[in-house]
Amino acid sequence: MSVECLCPILNLSLAIRPPSVGYVARHGSRRVPSFRARQRGSPGAGNPHAGKYRELTLSRQRGGRGIPSPLPSASRLNKMSTNRFIRWVFDNFFILLLTVYSLFYARWFLISPIDNYMRDLGTFALGVRLLIFTVVVLTLWRVLVRHNTLRRVFSRITIVSSALTGVYLFSFMPQLEQVASYNGSTYFLTYHREFLDNGEYRPLLAKWDSEFHHSISGVGEACCTLRLTYDPLMQLVSVVQIGLEDTPILTYTDANPPRTYVFGTYAQFGQYWYYPSWNCASSQNHNCQTYTYTVYRCTLENTGCVQLPFQYSGEYAFDIAMSQDEHTNEINVYFWIGDYPGVHTLIYTYGDNSRCHVAGCQLLAQADKISP
Repeated sequence: MSVECLCPILNLSLAIRPPSVGYVARHGSRRVPSFRARQRGSPGAGNPHAGKYRELTLSRQRGGRGIPSPLPSASRLNKMSTNRFIRWVFDNFFILLLTVYSLFYARWFLISPIDNYMRDLGTFALGVRLLIFTVVVLTLWRVLVRHNTLRRVFSRITIVSSALTGVYLFSFMPQLEQVASYNGSTYFLTYHREFLDNGEYRPLLAKWDSEFHHSISGVGEACCTLRLTYDPLMQLVSVVQIGLEDTPILTYTDANPPRTYVFGTYAQFGQYWYYPSWNCASSQNHNCQTYTYTVYRCTLENTGCVQLPFQYSGEYAFDIAMSQDEHTNEINVYFWIGDYPGVHTLIYTYGDNSRCHVAGCQLLAQADKISP
């Protein structure tokens, strides 16, 4: 008698599960990767990702085996660094260019600062305005404007404006002649060119003291070579012009008040130079109305300068002449005053019996009497 087993046959395909593709049976509490998983490498190999290397990750970058590849050589690394630097310079060319322009304008202000003397400060102010305009247009092009057409317009304006700024700096940047430091102050002797003054050069002297206070003054004409000199006796800084005979002639002295000597007018009597000096006593609408004149006596080395005990206040003198009396050794000072070319007028006589000859001339008290 046969007995049939009525037990349900279990589905072995569901009951008995093979190990996963990547792992074999457990060994204790640890799952061991299968040979197939080890051969394939990292599960992220060859897949797209957001890493910094490339779009498809090599298996060796994920920790797997992958295909070995040599590291780049030192020359290749240097070439890659150079290419990146060139690309960075190209992308930021206009920013770098305007930074250089700004440094040039800072130097301009250092050697030729803004002062009341520069009442027609057209050159420096116009250049700064041009630089600011270029910076604004560059900002609109690179940062603010997103419309392609407007960006192209602003890019072309930036190119033209940057070129004009460079040409302007090259044409009107003051020429530095000499730098010197005396008594804790730094002096910059420059030739300045005004944009609205027929493009003519004129020499200027800028002074910076230890507290960053500055002043600027005109120091003569641009016809001759100018140099800074120092008078150790009076502790004063002066500007001299070197003439055709290599003779230094005073044109300006940084004193209190400053002395501006009449250009091209001087005389030598004995062992001394005599220099007429002038300043503006009163002005209106930037035009001098009343002038004050006097004469300084200096050694042949242009040191130890002292003022003759007189001054004259009045109209502009078109010319000044000095002569010496051979019998009395007195020095006579003549002005050409009045309507051009003026009238030859004896103003002052200097000697043992100094005296004035016209109204507007006055004698000055002087403790130490000097003789010609």
